Formats: sequence, C-alpha cells, structure tokens
Amino acid sequence: MRLEFRRSRVPGNGGLMRLLAVVAAIGLAECSARQVTAPSPSPAPAPTPMLTLIGTSVLSVGLTSQLVATYSTGLPGTAVTSPVSWQSMAPSVATVTAAGLVTATAVGTATVTATSAGATGSVTIEVEAAGTGTIVLTTCAPISSGSYTLSGDLPPTGGACLQISNVSSVQLDCRGHMASALRISNASAVTISNCSVPTSVTVTTATTVMVTNSSFAGLAAANVVSLTATNSVFSAPVYPVQVTNGTSVVLSHDTVTSAGGGAGVILRGGSNNQVTSTSIAGGYDGSNAPVGTDDGILLVDEVGDVIQDNTISNFYDMGIEGVGVVQNVTLANNTFSNMGVAGLGSYWCTSWSGDSLRGNTVSMAQALVFVAYEVGSNCGSTTPPAIFMGNQFIANVFRNPAPGWGGSLLPFARLTIVMPGQVSGNVLQGNDFGTADGPNLSPLAGFTDGGGNICGPLNPGISNFPCAGGS
Repeated sequence: MRLEFRRSRVPGNGGLMRLLAVVAAIGLAECSARQVTAPSPSPAPAPTPMLTLIGTSVLSVGLTSQLVATYSTGLPGTAVTSPVSWQSMAPSVATVTAAGLVTATAVGTATVTATSAGATGSVTIEVEAAGTGTIVLTTCAPISSGSYTLSGDLPPTGGACLQISNVSSVQLDCRGHMASALRISNASAVTISNCSVPTSVTVTTATTVMVTNSSFAGLAAANVVSLTATNSVFSAPVYPVQVTNGTSVVLSHDTVTSAGGGAGVILRGGSNNQVTSTSIAGGYDGSNAPVGTDDGILLVDEVGDVIQDNTISNFYDMGIEGVGVVQNVTLANNTFSNMGVAGLGSYWCTSWSGDSLRGNTVSMAQALVFVAYEVGSNCGSTTPPAIFMGNQFIANVFRNPAPGWGGSLLPFARLTIVMPGQVSGNVLQGNDFGTADGPNLSPLAGFTDGGGNICGPLNPGISNFPCAGGS
C-alpha cells in the first residue's frame, strides 16, 4: 500500500512557490503577541496506576518471553515509558533481565514483578519440561493453537510459509531462525519471538499480538487491537511499518529504517496508539534533493496517540507529520535531526485539537514546526474543516538551522503556523529557539504567550511573536 503525500519543491512544479505564497500571505499585521498569564487551578493528584504485564506466561525450559508493562488503571492499555524495574521471585525457575526478557530455566512457577514510578504489577510464569507441549517445525506449515519452535531456517515455498489464521493462543519462538513469510489473520493471543522474516509480515483482524526480539522486512497491520512490537527491527526500502484502523498498537524500543516512500511509520484511522523509545531513520543525506523517505512518522486521522522519547533522523520533509484530524495526541521528548523542512507539522486538511508538543529537540532543519492548511487528494477520503484549537507548544528546543532540500533557508519563522478556520486557545511556553527568529502565528489572536520563550530579537519581516526570554 503506497501513500503519496508529496509536496513537490522541484523548480517548475510549483510546490516551493505555493509554500512561499502561503508564508507571504501571513501579512504580519499584528506586531506583538498577546502577553496573557492566566492562573489555573491545580489539578487533583491522579491515583497511582497499577501495571499489567503482557507476554507469554507458559514456557518450556530454555524458551524466552518478552514482558511489556502497561497501565491497567489511570491510563489503561498505555505502555509504560518511564524506567521499569524487573524482578523474579524464583530465579532458579525463571530469570528476568533489566529489559523484561524472561528465560525459563527449570520446571516450576515463578512470579515476575515490575515497578515503575510507584506503580507495580506481576505475572506468574509457568515453566514446563523442555519439549512439553511444544511442536518443533522443520518445514513450512499452517499453525493452530499451541506452542511452536523452529529447528532451522524455513526457506520459501510459495505463499505464506507460516500462517496463523482463525486461532487463538499461539506462541511461536523461532530461536533466531528465519521463516520466509508470516501472516496472521483472525487470531488472538499470539506471541512471536526471536524470528527473522525477510518479507513484510501482515497482521489483519487480530487481537492481542506481541512481537519481540524479531526482525521483519516490514509490518503491515489492519483492524488490530492491542498489537505490541518491542525490541524488534523493521527495515524495508519503503513503508516499513503501516497500521490502519489500529487501537492500542505499541511500538517500543524498536528500530525502523527505510530508504524511500512516504513514511517510516504510518498510523492511519486509529486511536490510542504509541511509538516510544524507537529509532526511525529515512536515508535523507541533507543534500539539495528529496533523497530517501519523506516523513518519519505520518499520523492520518489519529486520536489519542502518544509519540514519545524517539530518535528520528534523516527525512527530507518532516520528522512527524499530521494529515487530517490529529486530536488529543502527545508528541513529547523526541529528538529530530537532519530534516528537510521541519521536525513537526502538517500541510493537508489540518484539523488539530487538544494536542501537546512538548520537550522535543530539533536540529539541522529549517524549522521546529511548520503548519498550514491545504486541500486536495492528499487529504484522504474526507476533507475536515480547518481547526487549530487548544494545542500546547511547551519547552521545545530548536538548534542549528539547515537549508534542507529547498536549496536555501526558506523565509519563514522557526515555528510557523498559518491557519484559516477555527483557531483559538493555543499556548506557547518555554520554547527555546536560541538566537534564531521567533514564531510567526496567524491569526495571532488564536495564541497565548505562556512566558519563558527564548529567541533572537524580533524581526518583523519574519516573526510577529516577541520572546520575553527566561527559563
């Protein structure tokens, strides 16, 4: 599935001139930002959440299971991003590493606990004798319920080598071996670990699927609930990770690489999805050409997502781009480098509300944020109205401006938002642009200066938002 989210900036194609025209239309009629500091009541402290540990709880001696901690109360189903301490109460039966990887060592039961920021959870691991109830695969075959391992690599046979369909409760541990193809459909409670698949793995209409310590040439998922991929590698020339209509999909501590196409990770039409502590790279070389992949993460009509603590590098457009409705999304503590245009932003049918962009660091790019509103086929099947309301830009940092693939620094501010439609209740606070120009916001009345923003002296030809400084 290809997505063509292109903004051609090649001379003669009009894309660069259209972008410049949008910037020129800002007008800069309002020359100073509204300096408003409104006291807000302190929220009541949230109850300390409990943790649920997801992973295979029945193992044969010698097998492993990757555990992932999620919140069961407070923020149910949300992966834990703060440090987690793991402990096995019976290490002679099952050990657990600092990353949550359980290894079965002897027959018996062991309770494994996790603690993070005061929240705790536990799971009981049952360890069976080696080979008990485990099917050893030597050739490609359909998989039904049960526990499976591979004795060696499974070469191509034409079609899906391993197919998990219309079943529940499946554990597949490849023991580091290769399966030429893998498909999961109409399945639940599936765990895939230590597998190498040189083709794109497809997951459709599935619930509670976990992929750990594996390497896939792409992951394409649709209509999935609670799909978790952790400590895994997804590498493909184009579109390494695509998720359509996903709920509670989690990528955590993974590596995603691509060399072309629209994005490294695409999340479309879903809710409460997460990308955390993951490295995403796209092959852009910083030259005056659209080399490599367009965007790092593309959010298309997504609600309630958390994109946090990731390292995103080498994309010729944006690190994270939104298309259409992006609502109640958190983009926090991500590090962006070598972007052709900006770390974060949106062009197509922008309809953002309740989003939080905080603690992000952008370097070697033209801008920290660029937001505009354009309509066309790139908007998708619908054209939502222009909305930019209740969004927060807090404690973001921009350094080391770079020309990008337009050939020179375009004449827009390091944080540019040019929106028609409903624009109100947006806050900028504690953002640090160093000596670079400050933001350019239109309409300016839709934004509030929360204080502490740092930038160079006001240049009315670029910015309409003076920074008061401070920390």
